[in-house]
Amino acid sequence: VHSGELPLRAGEWELLARLDTPTDQGPDSEQPGEIKLHLAPRAHTTVPLQVTARGKTVTLGRRWYDCLLLTAADSLTGDEAGSYHQRRLREETYPAARSQPLRPTVLYTSYNGGPYADSPRALHQELLTRATNLQHLWTVDDLQADIPPTATPVRLHSPQWYQALATSRYIITNTELPPWIHRRPGQTILQTWHGTPVKRIGFDFDNDWYADPDQLHDLEHGAAQWNLLVSPNPPSTPVLRRALRYTGTVLETGLPRTDQLHAPDR
Repeated sequence: VHSGELPLRAGEWELLARLDTPTDQGPDSEQPGEIKLHLAPRAHTTVPLQVTARGKTVTLGRRWYDCLLLTAADSLTGDEAGSYHQRRLREETYPAARSQPLRPTVLYTSYNGGPYADSPRALHQELLTRATNLQHLWTVDDLQADIPPTATPVRLHSPQWYQALATSRYIITNTELPPWIHRRPGQTILQTWHGTPVKRIGFDFDNDWYADPDQLHDLEHGAAQWNLLVSPNPPSTPVLRRALRYTGTVLETGLPRTDQLHAPDR
């Protein structure tokens, strides 16, 4: 309900039936009152069946002889998915796009392609109220976000996503960007982060049990690409600087996502 009408996430889904009487339980039940659906032998030749729903290809099939199974395809196509194609997009498409002019575009990323939410959402809604000629793009992982018509969804790891990272004049994110990102001259990367650091993060870990050296290296490189970092409050500022090894400009403004709590009518 809160995420709108989304397609099935990529993967395999068994079909269950919920019985009218909650206490009934079949031998194949996963939960009390639920049973697995089986395909009658005479219907075996009717599957697989395919349908395209909300941008995803979904296949009805069977496995283990007669158990019904839904398979939702990934949103990435054959020439986009897999390590080989991703390496080509990263090593060829992204560098080539960096030679193109920057566009008046804002690329938003919330939780690495997650829902239309958090501070990037608040900033998008604020920018819509201003007289700007910006194009708004929203990063979506596997079509798992209900994006309003004021923004164009861009599939995570698609060629369009690599193009947007290279040519958008503004990038707004609340999590780390890929470690191979290099900010271009004239490009602005705004890191809003996603909360108050009341736990240890990044370089605040004092042993390798919790801190992967490669991950820390990527974090330090990523922080060097940010132009601006939003701090939720004064006590968080030195913590974020230390834990993220960020030396740039800090906007100690509070998180944009909480601005609505301070509106005049609240």
